[in-house]
Amino acid sequence: MLQYIFLLIICIHNGLSQTTCIKDNNCGCTLDDGTKRFFDLTPISGKDVPFFQVGTVGNVYYYDPCEPFTIADSNGACDGVAGCHHQIDGEESFFVNLALHDRVTFNYNEVGENLILHYDNGENGADIITLSVILDCRAGTSHVMEIIVSSPSQYQFLVLSPYSCLQSNATSGLQLSVNIMILCIIISVFKNYF
Repeated sequence: MLQYIFLLIICIHNGLSQTTCIKDNNCGCTLDDGTKRFFDLTPISGKDVPFFQVGTVGNVYYYDPCEPFTIADSNGACDGVAGCHHQIDGEESFFVNLALHDRVTFNYNEVGENLILHYDNGENGADIITLSVILDCRAGTSHVMEIIVSSPSQYQFLVLSPYSCLQSNATSGLQLSVNIMILCIIISVFKNYF
C-alpha cells in the first residue's frame, strides 16, 4: 500500500512541477512541459538597427531581442549589443552597454504565461550591468517598449507585443498536466484492485 501512495505522490509532483523555457537561441525558447509551446521574438528584430528605440529627455534606450546592433558614434561602447543607453547630460554624451545576446537567460512565469529575459553586459564585479526585459502579451499589431527601471547597474524594460505571447504547436500544458494526473490516478486505482 505504501508503494502505491509513493507512486501517486510522484505522479502528482510530475503533473504539477515547475515549467521552464529551454533556450533555442538568443531570441526564443521552448517550454519543457512536452506541449511544444514556445516564444519566438524573431519578428520583432531590426536586423541592422535595434528594433526598439525609446527616447526621453536626455536619454535614449535601444533594444533588439535577436540581432546584435551597433550605435554609430558610441566609441565602441555599443558595438554588437542587445541593449544600449545613450545619456545626454548638458554637452556631454555617453553610451552604456546594457546587454549582450549571448548572456541571455529565460525565466518563464506559469501564472501569467509570460517570459522575462535576463541579460548582462559581460563585465564582472562593480562594472556589471543587468537588463531584464519583461514580455507582455498584447493583441493587435503594435510593438511598444517602456522603460520601468533605469539605474546605473540595473535596467528593466517592458515589451508589449503580440510576439510577446506564448505560441503553440500542440496541446496546452494544462491539458497535459491534467492527463498526467488522470493517468496516475488510474494506475493507482488499478494497482489497488489487481
